[in-house]
Amino acid sequence: MTTIILLRHAEKANNGTSDPPLTAVGTARARAVAGLLSNTPIDAVFSSNYLRARSTAQPLAQQKGLEVQLYDPRKQEEWLKKLLMEYEGKTVVVVGHSNTVPFAVNLLLKENKLQALDESEYEQLYVVTLSQDGSRNLLPLKLEL
Repeated sequence: MTTIILLRHAEKANNGTSDPPLTAVGTARARAVAGLLSNTPIDAVFSSNYLRARSTAQPLAQQKGLEVQLYDPRKQEEWLKKLLMEYEGKTVVVVGHSNTVPFAVNLLLKENKLQALDESEYEQLYVVTLSQDGSRNLLPLKLEL
C-alpha cells in the first residue's frame, strides 16, 4: 500500500509579501503535525518552494531525519506520477497550498472529491491510500490546536 499524506501549509503572516513566513500559530501547527505523525514511519517529506510550505514541512522532516524535498506545484500531475513510481509501497507527506492539495487529492483518487480550500482553512490533512488491487481511499483528518 502507498500512503500519501497531504496538507496545506500552516497559518501564514499577512505581511503583504508574496512569500510570507508562518505566524506563531502556524509554527505551532507545523510542530503539531510532526507530533501527530511522530509514530508514523515516513519515507519522504515534500514541499513547494514557498517559505510557508517549507516551514510547515521542516519540523516533521527534522524529526524523521529527512530533508524536505521540493516540488513544483505548477507541474503537479507529472510530479505525482513520478512520486507514485518512486515511492510505491511507502508513506510520504506533501505540503502544498489551498488549491494544490485538493487538486492532488483528486488526481490520486481519480475523482473530484475536493474543491479548493478556503483561505482560512489550515487544519485539514488528507490521507490517501493506494492499494495494489487498485483501490483508492481517502481519510480526512482535522488537526485542531
